[in-house]
Amino acid sequence: MDRSLRPCIASPIPRAAATSLRLCFALLLLPVLPARGEEYRVTTLAGPIGGPGYADGIGTAAQLSNPGGVAVAPDGSVYIADTGNHTIRRLDRTTGAVSTIAGVPGVRGAVDGSTGSAARFDRPSEIAFDATGNLYVADTNNATIRKVVPSTGQVTTVAGLAGSPGTADGVGTAARFRDPTGLASDGHGNLYIADADAYTIRKLVLATGQVTTVAGSPGLHGSADGAGTAARFFGPIGLATDAAGNVYVADTFNDLIRRLVPSTGEVTTLAGLAEQSGASDGTGTTARFYWPQGVTADGQGNLYVADSRNNSIRKLVLSTGQVTTAAGLPPSSGSADGVGTAARFNWPRCLVPDGSGSLLITDSWNGTLRRMELAGASVTTIAGQPPQRGSSDGSGTAARFSHPEGLAADDAGGLYVADSSNHTIRQVDLATGAVTTFAGAALQWGSADGTGTAARFGNPIGLELHAPGDLYVLDTGNHTVRKIVLPTGQVTTLAGSPGLSGTADGTGTEARFYSPRDLALDAFGNLYVADSHNHTIRKIVLSTGQVTTLAGSPGQSGSADGTGTAARFYFPYGLALDEGGDLFVADTWNDTIRRVDPATGAVITFAGQPGQVGSADGTGTAARFSYPYRVREAEPGVLYVADSSNCTLRKIETSSARVTILAGAPESCGGVDGVGELSRFNTPAGLAVAPDGRLVVADRDNHRIRLARPAASPAKYHTLAPCRVLDTRGGTVPIGGPPIPAGDSRVYRIVGNCSVPATAWAVSANVTVTGASTPGFLSLWQTGYPMPLTSTVNFKAGQVRANNAVLNLGASGSVSVFAGMGSGQVDVILDVTGWFE
Repeated sequence: MDRSLRPCIASPIPRAAATSLRLCFALLLLPVLPARGEEYRVTTLAGPIGGPGYADGIGTAAQLSNPGGVAVAPDGSVYIADTGNHTIRRLDRTTGAVSTIAGVPGVRGAVDGSTGSAARFDRPSEIAFDATGNLYVADTNNATIRKVVPSTGQVTTVAGLAGSPGTADGVGTAARFRDPTGLASDGHGNLYIADADAYTIRKLVLATGQVTTVAGSPGLHGSADGAGTAARFFGPIGLATDAAGNVYVADTFNDLIRRLVPSTGEVTTLAGLAEQSGASDGTGTTARFYWPQGVTADGQGNLYVADSRNNSIRKLVLSTGQVTTAAGLPPSSGSADGVGTAARFNWPRCLVPDGSGSLLITDSWNGTLRRMELAGASVTTIAGQPPQRGSSDGSGTAARFSHPEGLAADDAGGLYVADSSNHTIRQVDLATGAVTTFAGAALQWGSADGTGTAARFGNPIGLELHAPGDLYVLDTGNHTVRKIVLPTGQVTTLAGSPGLSGTADGTGTEARFYSPRDLALDAFGNLYVADSHNHTIRKIVLSTGQVTTLAGSPGQSGSADGTGTAARFYFPYGLALDEGGDLFVADTWNDTIRRVDPATGAVITFAGQPGQVGSADGTGTAARFSYPYRVREAEPGVLYVADSSNCTLRKIETSSARVTILAGAPESCGGVDGVGELSRFNTPAGLAVAPDGRLVVADRDNHRIRLARPAASPAKYHTLAPCRVLDTRGGTVPIGGPPIPAGDSRVYRIVGNCSVPATAWAVSANVTVTGASTPGFLSLWQTGYPMPLTSTVNFKAGQVRANNAVLNLGASGSVSVFAGMGSGQVDVILDVTGWFE
């Protein structure tokens, strides 16, 4: 399936009541997960905290990561397939509280369990209730259908076998699925499944476990209407049923809305024209969609469609075939609430009526759950946090960026940022996180030369620093290479002509580029350019301004190794020179890292396999990438890779071509600080190495600048005057009540309160319990990790007890708290006394 349907998409919160007192306690030091090799600790230097990630909480205090399916339970509560977190979440409609009922955030697996936190999922993408209140899950990467009992959290596998994809019909685990992405219950004991990569619609009889193929033919895609296996689909993802028993299909890659009559297997096209994407309203085949992924019936003769790539919600009147746009403005993305076309979405994925006159919509790339009133199309955000973008200067998390990409660090602790959607060059103090605008004016597109904020840029993306004090900028939208004299801020155009794309070699403004993305400067005054849309690597001699093509053939994409124009690239985005003078290329759309000899133009594939998308570590062509965006040499023999669609940081040892993951979790995008696979990125797009060796990352779609360093690096401690950050009894504290019930857990965000900065990865604190009605224990631990087998404080009924602890901060700078008691509730007080970075 096309990777753009897999958007970049920390641990369980145990909820079972404890029955016995744990007799030991310990300071909570670094928890240990199974090692995957060297891991890096990721913190936020500048830009907003929040956005997609993982945190339980009330309404918009909660965080989701690429949410997919949404379903309303018989009791009115809302369940969400939190795809990027590999969990099933629950929203209490009365309180707005979001909790985790099954799965472990950030931890993939296929394990069934008697409780929710014991179970594991791998990118669950859709959910549906049956008539008795059981929840079914399309566990997509496991190729299985799972069942969750909401009252207990018990998870079982009802069809398919994890790790064994296929297309076979059969009973229970004898059946096989290839890519189950859509679910719909008919209310009569049958579950319909969209098996996207098999191009089929399947049926599961819940009473017997029997799986059959009702429409489409495995492995044969197309758009033909017809009965049963004569019909053809192309990546069907969304399903819905109506009271008459019809099944509606969002046939995603065909850009169609289809109807399946289960009794006959007959498939007809209701709206759209096969593989003719667009956003036009109209009737039947005159309407256009662009990768519709969700569909639902409102019970009033209308379908609503999550038109994902158009970032809009569409309405289809079944009696007439009339299609209109209900909310969103194709193709504009955003997160704004509003009425109709004033609202903005960012890849709406699934939708369902809420039973009270509104639709609930998972806005996947925003990491939110939205509500749209059917009468009036007013859209509001009811859970989750969208990424925050802007242009404000400020310190640390007070600053705002808009899609930062290129980075360059100087020897004095300064960092330069190509803030692409703001059309500016920003400067960041690596020691303090203070952000200022160095050149260009926010949101003012242009190409004018000038000094500082008088200059104009158009989507600047690449940066390279020249030791004498010059900063080179790839002004991508203008198709030019610019130069900034750092002492004065004077901006001039070095090569290319603003607004004129092309392939011509030449001197200075005679040369032409086409959306150049990255630069690398060698020791001889030669500047290399990844000329992405020309699929070439260019060379500029700084002393003369002469531009030549080193490798690749303009306009000819491909993956062939070879010398000079015999080689082929496919949208190369990143460049880096190693100490030996070899040029490494992030050949983004080939999902490979290439090596070029600058002297001869000879090109070889160094790591990854062209067209083979994945996340596997390995050596050379055995490794896999997904849109590698940037590459940088960190130290002799070591390259870093921003593997953007995998949302990970990778490391390549150039002597062996061995590739490993340092931070982030493949396909699990978000904004969480943390260690290794519990940290999250959302399209890492820029890399630089700070003077002290830390890696600086432009986290593009989180609109942040992040720092990464080996997790084993020595910590620095900062003392604070004791500050009460949490008191569940209430009062004038950053975080108040209510008390924690027996056997329940809570997640509290510490970062941003009591002067604890975003760069903190742990705090020292005094933990106090009071008001307990029965004896028990309290465990505090790093959100995103399993609950430890030790307690932080033990107590008796009515007793006030305290203990000092070092608390590692997990998802979004949070700690998790569990009250181990037989009954009743307990109040918790947390006084912070210092923090670690």
